[in-house]
Amino acid sequence: MKRLILITIVSLSLLLSSCTSCNPFGKGGDESSDSTIIEESSNTQNAENSSHQQDDSEHHSSRTTEQLGDKKNENSGTLTGKEESSSKPEESSSKPESSKPEESSSKPEESSSESSSESSEESSAGESGPTDGQKKALAKAKEYLNDGTGWSFVEIVNNLDSDGFDHSDVLWAMDNLDADWKEQAATRAKNIIGMGPASRSMMIDELKNHAEFTQEEAEYGADNCGADWKEQALLYAQYCLNKGAYSETILRMKMENEVGFEDTEINYAMSEITENDWNQEAVETAEEIAPEKFYVGMPESDFIDLIKDRGFTDSQATYGAENCTINWKVNTANGYILDNTPTSPSDLTTFLSGEGYSKSDIIEILDYYNEDGGGVWYYQAGEYADYMQGSVLTVKEMVDMLKSAGFTEDQAWQGVYNKGGFSEDELAYYRIYQIINNLDGSNLADEDKIKSKIVAMLVDEGFSETAADSAATSFGLTESVPKG
Repeated sequence: MKRLILITIVSLSLLLSSCTSCNPFGKGGDESSDSTIIEESSNTQNAENSSHQQDDSEHHSSRTTEQLGDKKNENSGTLTGKEESSSKPEESSSKPESSKPEESSSKPEESSSESSSESSEESSAGESGPTDGQKKALAKAKEYLNDGTGWSFVEIVNNLDSDGFDHSDVLWAMDNLDADWKEQAATRAKNIIGMGPASRSMMIDELKNHAEFTQEEAEYGADNCGADWKEQALLYAQYCLNKGAYSETILRMKMENEVGFEDTEINYAMSEITENDWNQEAVETAEEIAPEKFYVGMPESDFIDLIKDRGFTDSQATYGAENCTINWKVNTANGYILDNTPTSPSDLTTFLSGEGYSKSDIIEILDYYNEDGGGVWYYQAGEYADYMQGSVLTVKEMVDMLKSAGFTEDQAWQGVYNKGGFSEDELAYYRIYQIINNLDGSNLADEDKIKSKIVAMLVDEGFSETAADSAATSFGLTESVPKG
């Protein structure tokens, strides 16, 4: 029995030895060669997967770049917040896959399994959806898009960057925003129109250069904001007329050259402005010019020419000159007085009559000078008295001459007293004459016309007591009440 078992074991050993010798590579066969082929095949597959992933990344970058247009980083020249790809995936190995994968050893199979597992994990991570940062950036972008302002693509990108979002998340959000930028431009244009009148040209410029819409978007926005450009031209013209003084000529130039309205739009606006409106603009222009170029004695015709230089017609300029705050009648008189000092009311009356002024006009002018208490005539009476010094013998004669020239009694007396060249005694004597004869409105009672009281009055007026007493004695005053 033991012998039979031993024979069986030996037979099995020989059989196993025979099966091992059937392996074409043998026990010491080139296992590493087969493993290398499997590994190269696996590496080739990984390189292809990496290439596909890189293509997806470049597609995302290209789409965002197209939306951003030519926006560049000012320092580096690259797209703002987006690094350009610095390399491309290497070409996959040209080595063929092994024709005997079923004969590969267990070690290559383990490597392939690990690669497949990593690829599966990467695929799972890519399919997990947007990150939290991307979601928040997209949500914020939608807030801007829907707040009724009308934001451009560039503005929202800048806003999100300013809000602190990672720029890569911002670009992802913009790629997934699904916005109609033309309609956003139209919304923005409607808001601009609501703030004040504008021309189509001005609107396009505002949308393109300030809101950073593209030319096409800006033109669409201007054309679809609901504006009637003729009405906008009229509103703009009225706005200008309310804010300043314009002639039709100047306003046309402003609307065409500065704002960009078309001729048909400007013509419509001008047709809606009345002649009375232009007359009022001429009045405002006259008020603006007067502080700079008007002078005492300027002829009205010269001032009218100044208004016409601003683009007004002759009738409009004349209306402006005649209805501004300048009193041309008084100005003419002022010019004469300024050039003819000393002068008198009678001299001025003669001049104004020669200028064609009516009697009522002359009375109005003379009354104007008396409204301030006759300050002009008090001054001119003094200048006249100074001029007449030496040509008269007494105070009374000079006063009478001034009165005949049109000065009042008081104006004549003040002129003589201030610049007549008479001595204090002579002036005191005449002053007593005025008081006693009620020429100055004193209207004294008889008991007040005694010497001591008259002397006291003159001293109060500034005469010396000696001059006053001497004049009173010469006048014949005593302490007794004068007889009627």
